[in-house]
Amino acid sequence: MELNPQLVERGQETIESLGLTKQIEFINGDATISSNYVAAVPADIVIVCGVFGNLADESELNRLLANLSFLSKQGAFVIWTRGHSNGIPHSEAVRKFFHEHGFEEVNFKLTATGDMGVGIHRYLGESLAAPKEQQLFAFTGVPSKAR
Repeated sequence: MELNPQLVERGQETIESLGLTKQIEFINGDATISSNYVAAVPADIVIVCGVFGNLADESELNRLLANLSFLSKQGAFVIWTRGHSNGIPHSEAVRKFFHEHGFEEVNFKLTATGDMGVGIHRYLGESLAAPKEQQLFAFTGVPSKAR
């Protein structure tokens, strides 16, 4: 899910060149709105990279992770990233909330520089037929204003 049509086009061209059009789908739309996902969920793999650092606070993070059960099949893998800043290991809150929402940690690593966490969690619960909220999260788009 990507709002920028040029990025979607580049992604589609890349997967076509690799012969992966039946395995990967790009959707040009607002990632915060649940109705944009209806035709593509529940998914086996959900990628949430470059998002958590653009949420206003931990309540938004918690809201997004609570809604991931709408996007995920039972047994789905969620691949995610979360940067660290000012000595704060923000990925620890992500890991905690994943656990609280029925996701099992498969793997977690810090990058070599220690300023980015990369994780894989597996969804153990049942897929939800509908999201808990129509707006899955609010994206600030301004990492310096996010926590």
